[in-house]
Amino acid sequence: MVTVLRLILLFQLFTIYPLIALIWRGSAAYVFNFGEPENSIPKKMLYNFCVVGICVLLGIFLPSIGLVITVFGSICGFILIFLAPTVCDYRIMVKEGQYRKKTLCFYVVIIIAGLLNCIMNNYHFFDTLIRSDATNP
Repeated sequence: MVTVLRLILLFQLFTIYPLIALIWRGSAAYVFNFGEPENSIPKKMLYNFCVVGICVLLGIFLPSIGLVITVFGSICGFILIFLAPTVCDYRIMVKEGQYRKKTLCFYVVIIIAGLLNCIMNNYHFFDTLIRSDATNP
């Protein structure tokens, strides 16, 4: 049973990493080319090397995968659950001329609550980081 689960996890890693890399490459191409995605092979290779390099550096300097998942998961959760929907909805309301100050205040409260949630999820990480800095002058 353990072997089957490990094979499923291996399959998941082989399918998810290329999808994340593709999304990152498209986003980075859009940002760094000022809105015009580049389809040249050297730029795609550069983006892929950057993604692999970031993953290797994370593996070298943060070998605890649980810590990496905790930190990045809570940050992504904050962005995808609390920040992005409120900002998108508010921008749509402004564009349509239907925004109100009460709505803006409510959205700010949602974003602050999400940020506090993100900070509290990473409390152990921040606590460990501060204590290790305090013991190493």
